[in-house]
Parts: sequence; structure tokens; C-alpha cells
Amino acid sequence: MDINLKGEIFIRNKQLFGYYFVWTVAIGLIIYLGKSYEMDLQQEYKVTYERPTAFLLFATLFPVGIGILLRLPKFILEVMARTRWTFDWVRGLAVGVPALVVVVWSTLPLTPLGEGMRMPDFILVSHPTLTTVAGVVLGYLMLDCLKKDY
Repeated sequence: MDINLKGEIFIRNKQLFGYYFVWTVAIGLIIYLGKSYEMDLQQEYKVTYERPTAFLLFATLFPVGIGILLRLPKFILEVMARTRWTFDWVRGLAVGVPALVVVVWSTLPLTPLGEGMRMPDFILVSHPTLTTVAGVVLGYLMLDCLKKDY
């Protein structure tokens, strides 16, 4: 292999390492700040005993944002490649729709549209874990289902 080519590969790998490292630190900071804010909302609810809408909405929708952030670095690299795009319907329907149902079912009763609705028992029992996993999966899939058309 040509020494010049090895040098270019090394430089490209250094750039990718720096790119992913900065993203990792940024996402970690956002998760830390988000969880701190969530704990503040939870503490406020425990003190005031008012309807926990803000706390539950944040706890349900924040993981969707985290899922988007986890896929965003690679998505940006794919967008920069400037190719045609398609949507992976199989993955979107098989994985995305159930995740969307869990997130919507966790969120809708807390909005004016869902006034009087009840959350299903399986969501109430495992709310933090199920909703968090479904939110991260949904956010990640929102960008991952967009694929380059080769």
C-alpha cells in the first residue's frame, strides 16, 4: 500500500474519531442536563402534588430526542454523501409503529385531546423502562429508516 494512501486513511480516521468523540460528549451532556431537569420536575411534583403532566410529558418525549441524537452523527455523514434517499418501510412498520404506539399512548392521556383517557396498565406498570426504550427506539428509527438508494 502506498505511504501516501496510508497517511490519508490515518488522517480520515483521526477526523472521524474527533467527530464521533465530540458527538459523544455532547450527547452525554444533553442526557445529563435532561435527566437533571427531569429530576427537578419530579421533585416539584412531589412537593406540590399537582398533576404531573410536565414531568410525565418530559419523561416520555425526552428519550425520543435522545434517539434522534444517537443517530444524528451518522445521518449527517450520510446526508453529506448526497445520494438519493428511500424509506425502509419494513423496519418503520415492524419496529417504528409499535414504538410510536407506546409513546403516543403514554403521552396522549396527558394532553387536552386525551382528557379522560386512561393509560393501559402495561404502560403504567413499566412506565419508565418501557416508555424510555420505546422513545429511544422511535427517535433512532426516525432517522435510521431513511436509507441511501444505491
